[in-house]
Amino acid sequence: MSQTSSQGSQSEDSVDWEEVEVESLDGDDKLDGGGQAGGVTLSVVISKPSGKKNQRTEKRRTANSAVERQIRHDVHRAHTLSLLASGLLRNVMLNDQLLRARLLSLVPLPLVNAFGTFTIATHPLARDRSRMFDSALKDLISWWWQSFQIDNSIEGMRTRTWAEADGIFDSTFNLSDSIIDFKGKRKEGTRKKSFQDAFNELLESGEPLHGVKSLMKRAVLMKGSRDMSALLFTSLLRALDVPSRLVFSLQPVTWRGAGGGGKSAKQPEDTKDSVSPTSSKRSEPISLVKKPRAKTQGLASRASNDSKNKRSVPDHKLSSDKQMASSESEELPLANTGMASTSKEPTIKLRKSRPTKSSRHWAKSPSPDPEALKRPPVFWTEVYSRPMKEWYCVDVTRKKMRCKKIMEPSKNNPENRMLYVIAFEQDQYIRDVTPRYTHSFGATVMKSRLTSRKNGEDWFERATKKFRRPYKLARDEREDEELQKAQVTEAMPTTVGGFKDHPNFALERHLRREEVIYPKKPIGIFRGESVYPRSAVTICKSSEAYLREGKRIKGGEMPLKMVKPRTVTINRKREEELLKMDGQEVALQGLFADWQTELLIPPPIRDGIIPRNAYGNFDLFAPHMLPKGAKHLPYKGIAKTAKKLQVSYADAVVSFEFHKRRAIPVIEGIIVPELESEFVLDLKNIGVQPEELSLLQDSGKKSHGDGPRPIFKFYVDHQVNTMKMPEEGAQDDYFTS
Repeated sequence: MSQTSSQGSQSEDSVDWEEVEVESLDGDDKLDGGGQAGGVTLSVVISKPSGKKNQRTEKRRTANSAVERQIRHDVHRAHTLSLLASGLLRNVMLNDQLLRARLLSLVPLPLVNAFGTFTIATHPLARDRSRMFDSALKDLISWWWQSFQIDNSIEGMRTRTWAEADGIFDSTFNLSDSIIDFKGKRKEGTRKKSFQDAFNELLESGEPLHGVKSLMKRAVLMKGSRDMSALLFTSLLRALDVPSRLVFSLQPVTWRGAGGGGKSAKQPEDTKDSVSPTSSKRSEPISLVKKPRAKTQGLASRASNDSKNKRSVPDHKLSSDKQMASSESEELPLANTGMASTSKEPTIKLRKSRPTKSSRHWAKSPSPDPEALKRPPVFWTEVYSRPMKEWYCVDVTRKKMRCKKIMEPSKNNPENRMLYVIAFEQDQYIRDVTPRYTHSFGATVMKSRLTSRKNGEDWFERATKKFRRPYKLARDEREDEELQKAQVTEAMPTTVGGFKDHPNFALERHLRREEVIYPKKPIGIFRGESVYPRSAVTICKSSEAYLREGKRIKGGEMPLKMVKPRTVTINRKREEELLKMDGQEVALQGLFADWQTELLIPPPIRDGIIPRNAYGNFDLFAPHMLPKGAKHLPYKGIAKTAKKLQVSYADAVVSFEFHKRRAIPVIEGIIVPELESEFVLDLKNIGVQPEELSLLQDSGKKSHGDGPRPIFKFYVDHQVNTMKMPEEGAQDDYFTS
């Protein structure tokens, strides 16, 4: 609606005016004395704002369209496989011999020798060997937790929602970047970044790796992200000849639309500058000047407290730091100490700390920060205990072992979602160990992994089949039993939505159109509703659907379920409309289980005549539907040959295609009597054209009588008589070639 008004004269009428803020125009800030705006008219256009409900509905409809949904599914699968390849490359780099040697040289000798002090000869009982192995591993974890400095400013691997991933592409393509001309000077301009840049930014977050050299650098510095700590610790265990696996919780982009991945987590303001409890921040050097004993003791106690906080620095480093601090204090002016400049008193040099007699100082390390315990990692390690013959979890970033129950992140954490937990073996094979770490694998995880609804097949298991070990070790079989037991013994869901598509439990309210529970033997009750095992859910089909599979309903069988028929074709839709016009209801369709059917085997043909259906074809949906005494010739254009030869045949309908709401039969060859099949096939292979058969038929009747066999004999005689033999001089070359 457009309304033109003057600022001086405003009419008061029944129209409800809305106040609109208008920016002041140049040169018209001051009005004249008459109250006029200098002849300037303002045109205000008021448009009806679209409601939030309509915007939300439009966004939901666009995001949930079939094409968009398929794109999200494909992107999720591609990103998952890309992260899997990234984990495979990391696992290969951890086996580098030089990297192992570097890490092994950093470990104290008592820790290295602790893994070789127990054998079957010295400790026959597996329980004793397991206890000593756990003790040695616990000391190694404690030493690593003190020595490796974790830098929280380096972002680790994390997941992204679909909206966040889409925003990365939008922001990347719209970034302003400077362009360099041919003279090497920079000039301002806009250049869109390539698709590869945006894809690389989305593909993998976290600390970048540029080969084994990146790992070697972090191993020398003993500093990096939480992911780097788990990677290097796994390589160290392999250097100590301890069977270990790198475990990677893949963090692909979510396949759900808007609102499917939750809100992004709010990071604290000082996250980038903060250092984790495992990091060692050295305090400022303290210069001590000779003072009264009370003050000297106070400074000494302060220095002792600071030395306690330096848990991640070895003792020899602490002693050198104290020596450096005392030497620096000699060079500082006395004014900095708060003393009078006239009093030159000698400084006190602290005595170097002696190394402790016990080499097990790592056993008394402090506990991790409580906030760090709430952050499950993305990378961790699995260690195989030879005495107990089992795999158990080791989280070196939180100083934990045998901690599989605390590895699953909370549902409110949008940056870490546990969907695909892959263990990378030392021999480059992988194992899917997701059921070991998730509490609700069937109720939550399997639904988020894009499991097929038809047959319950997991696409990830099919895609990673080539990366699994082709044979089973004894430990693999025991692990399979453990994972299978974890799925079977999974607790019943606590919500109604958890029962939907659950692999173990089912509610009758969640059954689809073709599903029925048989037999109805409940195994529990949830909020007054019976709970049935998923194995009791049976897929049912109509008699027409079974006919396309070459089956028919047994005599005397009653349908297990009655449903409204689907109107797939136009003819079916017309029939329903005619029934509604006559005031009749559409008859329900019965559904039967597979055990109520039998194979449809037609009777043998008689007198060399192929039976046909109402449409003049023969239904051959399965190989066993071919009648005895007939043969299927699946060749294109062979029907014309059989028709000219006056052979009884029928077009073979093998399936149906639905196009524009019409059922179109798919014809593949013909069905002919078995005795005449060779004759028809020979003429087809020789290359007789249908136009030539009419000429041969007239000539064959005159010389050999009626019927298709005399025609074939006449054709053979005709081909022999018209065959050109080679000349005399070329016979030798013809037969010797």
